[in-house]
Amino acid sequence: MNSDITDLCNVIGAAQSVYLSGPMSNREHNNAEEFAKWHAILREVGITDVYDPVHEWMTDDGDKSHAEYLRRTIHELTRPEGYDRIIMLPGWEWSLGACTEKNVADACGIHALYVLKLGTKEILSEGVTL
Repeated sequence: MNSDITDLCNVIGAAQSVYLSGPMSNREHNNAEEFAKWHAILREVGITDVYDPVHEWMTDDGDKSHAEYLRRTIHELTRPEGYDRIIMLPGWEWSLGACTEKNVADACGIHALYVLKLGTKEILSEGVTL
């Protein structure tokens, strides 16, 4: 196992379920590439319960309002079985939806991890300074 994957496993810990959160509105293809990349990374380290809103909503015809999509994400985050972690993708802090998801996750006791870009490398961190 390469060191990047080992480091990722150490940060994620024993998480079995992860919710991906990040900016979608006004992003090319709703930021699908970034969400798909992290979805694949999580599956590679053995996490099979990954909620990726872009993937989940790809079949929608796009006729729903931002508020309707936000209600769906809140419903998902508060599902009875819960999530172990929420991963905040780059740019989350400028997204109304992702900030709302982060606040709901905090209220539900879901531990947040943050994708940080350091030059050409991305790392997963337990803390973030805004």
